[in-house]
Amino acid sequence: MTQTHYIVTAKLQNTPGVLARITILFRKFNVNIQAVDASPIDEKENFHEIHFILETTKNDNDFAIVMKKLARLVPVIEVEYLKQPKLF
Repeated sequence: MTQTHYIVTAKLQNTPGVLARITILFRKFNVNIQAVDASPIDEKENFHEIHFILETTKNDNDFAIVMKKLARLVPVIEVEYLKQPKLF
């Protein structure tokens, strides 16, 4: 199976356990996290932007379903994703 990489950005409210809920969702759908980075997007640090590089064998339609489920998590405000082009 071919591995596909995606770059995902999620804007969310900074609440306890939000990252755990996201990782459980990815695990449930066999999506591997290659890298993660988080940064606050407001001065009070109530909201954060999290960047993921994800690896999966899912086709584009199945991955879109995973992203819709991510967007429906309660503290998540917005999700954007982009398929990473093959480097070799």
